[in-house]
Amino acid sequence: MKNPVHFLREIPLFRRLDDQELFDIVRICQRHSFPVGAYICKEGEIGTSMFILEDGEVKITKMLVTKKVVTLATLGRGAVIGEMSLIDPAPRSATAMTLEETVIYEITREDFTHLKANGLTAPFKVLKEIATTLCQRLRDTEQKLDGLVKKAENIFLDEDNDEQQRQQALDMGKELKIMLEKNRGEAGGEGER
Repeated sequence: MKNPVHFLREIPLFRRLDDQELFDIVRICQRHSFPVGAYICKEGEIGTSMFILEDGEVKITKMLVTKKVVTLATLGRGAVIGEMSLIDPAPRSATAMTLEETVIYEITREDFTHLKANGLTAPFKVLKEIATTLCQRLRDTEQKLDGLVKKAENIFLDEDNDEQQRQQALDMGKELKIMLEKNRGEAGGEGER
């Protein structure tokens, strides 16, 4: 087992922490081992912890409205799962299941909040990194939505498509555009971001 401070130093989420701050985070980490096929967290349950994969492999899945389960990613050493749980006690958006024997570090929201309440700097630096990551994800999502809107518009404009296909594309484009505008705060949202 590698020294937890050295391990966390490799994780981008903790890259701006000095040795003392890393030690403060390590103090609240709980190390767990999971067998193959175990659930680390399940979609829909309220998130109370984030997880850092020390060893092993985890599959991230999501159930679609059609009840079909799709794999979003396969993650390995150094991956962070559920970091939003440190900020927002909302239902988890995906399931994490082990594909092999896996070792993780868990940080609970309660312990993380306790560090913040004690005025330690580590949790605030971690929150800043989470915010930076979320901003990048938001920008990436906006680009994807823009691309889907353009694709829907192209389907609508393609004269070879029948009226029903064109109407579906138009409806999809409108929905995507509304989502994108809400995401940007332009459609009755919370203002500029």
